[in-house]
Formats: sequence, C-alpha cells, structure tokens
Amino acid sequence: MEAVRARLTKWRKLSDKLFTVFGHGVGLDGILTFVPGVGGVYSLSVGAYLISQAFHVRASKTTLAKMGALLALDSVTGEIPLAGDAFDIWLRAHARMARALEREMERTHYVAESRASAVAGGRLERHQRDMHNTGGKRRMVFLGD
Repeated sequence: MEAVRARLTKWRKLSDKLFTVFGHGVGLDGILTFVPGVGGVYSLSVGAYLISQAFHVRASKTTLAKMGALLALDSVTGEIPLAGDAFDIWLRAHARMARALEREMERTHYVAESRASAVAGGRLERHQRDMHNTGGKRRMVFLGD
C-alpha cells in the first residue's frame, strides 16, 4: 500500500504542482493542455493510471465513480478552446483524484488473507477489532479474495 501512496504523491505533484503561479499549483497537465492533442492524451493517460491504482487497492464504487467523474469533467472541459485550458489548470483533476484515493486508503483496513481464510481460522473477529481500534477505518478489504 505504501508503494501505491508513493506513486499517487508522485503523479499528483508532476501533474498538478510542479510550480506555483499566483498561489495556484501548475504541473504538466496544466502546461500540456495548451498543446493540441498532447494535453488530452496526457490527461487521459494519467487519469486512467490513477483509476487503475484505485482498482489495485480495491477502492469503493463511490471513490471509483468520483475519480471517473473528475476525469470525464477534465476531459470534456479541456476540449473547450481557452476557457477549457483555464478550467483544466484550475480543476487539477489528477490531484483531486489522487487525494480521493488516498482518503479511501486511510479509511480502509487491509487484510492480507481472504475472508474465507479469516473466518475458517477464527481471525475475522480479530481483524474487525483491529479495524475499529486503528481509528477512522470504515471498510475492511481482504486482499486474498
């Protein structure tokens, strides 16, 4: 999970916060939006990668839908000449997608085994206690499933 967090941080900074202009972060997504064709391909590629990471950590359907909506909004508005470019810089969709996934991961208790294995071994209750004792965890994901 730490490797996923590190990748999210890397892409969030690269796409949306390489430098600051008037207090607002700008990254490759904001720069490449001015290059016809290239900006859209970059934005869709990074967005798809972030969504693949969400599938990898088994994010909830709500988080996946939010990430998909942000990517769609970014893609559609990015096609509007000039206003779309400005909106693309302001929206910072990749940073928002990464933060949504990071929040999801913070609220999730990950278990390395399958649910069936935990039940069969009598460890399900322990995992549930661990989840409640770690504070702020709302979901349990069995990585072995």
